[in-house]
Amino acid sequence: MLTSTVRLSHLILFLILTQGGFTLLADQPALHSAAQLRDLTPEQIQQELPVTITGVVTGMRGPVYPEFFIQDHTGGVVAHLDHPVNDSVQVGQQVMVEGYTDPQQPTPRVRVQKLTAGNIVGLPDARIAKTSELQEGRYDCVYVELTGVIRAASLEQSIEPPRLLLDFGRSDKRLGVWVSYFDQNLLQKLTVDTVVRLRGVCLTWKSPSLQPFSTFIVVGDPQQIKVVNAAGDPWSTAVQSIKSLRHHLSDQDLERRKRVQGVVTLHWPGKITVLQDDTSAIGVSISSNLPLQLGDRVDVAGFTSTQDTAIVMEDASIQKLEAQSLPLADVMTARQIQASLPKVDVDFKPVRITATVQKLLLTQQGTQTLVLQNQGVTFTARLPASTKLPVEVKTGAAIEVTGVCRPTYSDKVKRLGRAPDGFEVWLQDARSITLSKSETGWTAGKVLALVSAAALATIGMAVWGIRARVRMKKRTRQMLQAIRARNEAELLSKERMRLAGDLHDTLSQSMAGAAMQMEVAAAMAQKKPENAMQHLMLAKRLLDRGRQDLRRTVWDLQPSALVQHSLASALHDLAREVTELAHCKVAVRCEEHKHTDHLPERLRSHLFRIAQEALGNAVQHAHASQITISVVGSVDQGITLKITDNGQGFNIHQALGPENGHFGLTSMQERATRLGGAFSISSTNTGTLIEVTVPAGHLTS
Repeated sequence: MLTSTVRLSHLILFLILTQGGFTLLADQPALHSAAQLRDLTPEQIQQELPVTITGVVTGMRGPVYPEFFIQDHTGGVVAHLDHPVNDSVQVGQQVMVEGYTDPQQPTPRVRVQKLTAGNIVGLPDARIAKTSELQEGRYDCVYVELTGVIRAASLEQSIEPPRLLLDFGRSDKRLGVWVSYFDQNLLQKLTVDTVVRLRGVCLTWKSPSLQPFSTFIVVGDPQQIKVVNAAGDPWSTAVQSIKSLRHHLSDQDLERRKRVQGVVTLHWPGKITVLQDDTSAIGVSISSNLPLQLGDRVDVAGFTSTQDTAIVMEDASIQKLEAQSLPLADVMTARQIQASLPKVDVDFKPVRITATVQKLLLTQQGTQTLVLQNQGVTFTARLPASTKLPVEVKTGAAIEVTGVCRPTYSDKVKRLGRAPDGFEVWLQDARSITLSKSETGWTAGKVLALVSAAALATIGMAVWGIRARVRMKKRTRQMLQAIRARNEAELLSKERMRLAGDLHDTLSQSMAGAAMQMEVAAAMAQKKPENAMQHLMLAKRLLDRGRQDLRRTVWDLQPSALVQHSLASALHDLAREVTELAHCKVAVRCEEHKHTDHLPERLRSHLFRIAQEALGNAVQHAHASQITISVVGSVDQGITLKITDNGQGFNIHQALGPENGHFGLTSMQERATRLGGAFSISSTNTGTLIEVTVPAGHLTS
């Protein structure tokens, strides 16, 4: 019994408190203007405060919806009925609504409990506004007027009844217009690039904290849409240069469609395409899925707009023209690009730059990023997230990237209004990345610089050779005095012949080979700089060896190739070098090492010089593609040296001699004679054979 009494007392107390709460709510003064309602906080809206507003019906989303829009002298609000609007009110009718704030919606709206309809008084004056102003949300539920160019038109058939959707303004601040009533005639008029003047109610979707995130205009009467200028054929518009578009932006609401032609230098499907003509480059947002390749020449019609810090074309239509080669990317350093930013427009400019990978960043907004560094300047390279990078592209790797340059602006620069203080490079795909041998890379300019340096070194060698010849003449004069004193004139002649032959065999061959390699390097510098470096290294080796041989020849020493080497080893090195230099296959068959690796120094020196001279003649004069050197015999049986080639041959009896400055054949014959051996040569139009035979009795002398 006591328990029942307690429960009853609790129930009575609850009813008293509840009734008291309703009384307090009812006693609160009602909100009487749209401005008061719109000034409420989200917490106040949840309290279901009383509202009594008198105003004019400015529109509705459709008769099947339970909402219409009412506007007084302070602004507008949404009135929500508990049934479809149907014929409850008419646009332009004065009404009074009584009810409470709607706790189900963050946007201030009235849940109507009583509707009092009055006379038709007509629509209020429309607030004339631009798309950027409407996007701010301050004209929410206000009857507005907008004049602009239609950038896109489509039917929204996912709702009933279907609506016609019109888009205005640039893509990042797009304003939509919902047309509730339309016919086929209106559809044909409201196409892309049509200039219209329309009136309707601006609505803004808001978050629970009342922050606007989507704005649109509801047009309930098609008579409120007037065509100011009809759309024309986009392909009949005159083609403009890209540079003229980038420097003449007009009112974004009234910007008409423009037309340009250019070559595709970057294409990220669904994101951006970059075009370049003879004047400049521009980014394009294409509305179609037309497949494009780099180098395609296209015709584009679209709307110019600003996107971040760039001027772009949006909502563009495109058609392909004939294919065209890609414009050459400028080879630049990071410092050159950085220095040009304040004074040169490099936006979307094709560039090629070498750098070292600092790190790889995670995917952001559909792209992946490489942080690169060149000459102490850090920049980024972006490419589509779907691109699979080569495994060699990792931290510390030296690479070369080819893409389009995009200036970047730090927050500080944006505040101070200065020039861009950084840049990034947008890449097409993994093919835009190539591995480099070093951070700076072998560019054509650097290879040419090395060729020039090698040429200077050659000149230096020539000067050194002249000075060596002067020293040689002085030494020869000294020797001549000694020879005259001993009455050995014949020895003087032979010594002169030997020195001339040595110089011909060493300095002439080395200089000729070095010159040939530098010519090849210069020819390859532009196309294959890495191959040009190989030829430069070979030229350097030849110059170094020539310098050594010249010094040793002057002082009557043996060839540098024979220092601490056997004849067989020296001939193999010579064959390998000629093969690399002249791309001529040289084979060596040497049996000398089977019997002794220590032939007399004098014998090894003369046989090596004969082989060296024969190879030089076969390559330079006979243009042979295959040469064979053979050394057979033994200390007991004698040594035979044979050099054969498949060159074009020559007339032995008409060959030029020392009197014409040609010491080659005479030098070989003289060397064979000094060894006490025999020298023979035969030549036809299919090749040449040179044979030197040294008897056994002369091998140890």
